[in-house]
Amino acid sequence: MANYVTLIPLRGGSKGIPRKNIRIVNGKPLFYYVAQASLSIGLKTVVSTDDKEIKHKSLELFNNLEVIDRPEVYALDNSSTEEVIEHYLSLDNKVKNIILLQATSPLTTSGDIQKSIELFEKNNFKPLISVVNCHSFIWSKDGIPQNYDPKNRPSRQDWD
Repeated sequence: MANYVTLIPLRGGSKGIPRKNIRIVNGKPLFYYVAQASLSIGLKTVVSTDDKEIKHKSLELFNNLEVIDRPEVYALDNSSTEEVIEHYLSLDNKVKNIILLQATSPLTTSGDIQKSIELFEKNNFKPLISVVNCHSFIWSKDGIPQNYDPKNRPSRQDWD
């Protein structure tokens, strides 16, 4: 696991759900779950944040977690995740592989991370990205269904 570093971007200024990364979910801050999954399998785990409270909370919960201060220019509404990764790489240019974990995926387990590493190494996937197959019902402004017939609603198996 020495060739891997987990990077968790935790911006303080979320607009959709203010302070979402430290909102309490099942007794812990939202980011706790992905950080714990990474640390529990011995991965170097780094939080990138622009926020003093997130930094404090990260270090309070995990003594083996590294926190880097993210410059404001990489913490704006229009800042990209790629910019956060580039900033981290400018500080640690020896890292070979970054595992990017989002706090908003708290159901990610250490097993998920291990399986991803195995897939990455076995198949030489570059990059390896996880996604969710999702189907949404779309309606017009007039309330007319656009992608399905409500009288013949598709089942979950039809989406897979």
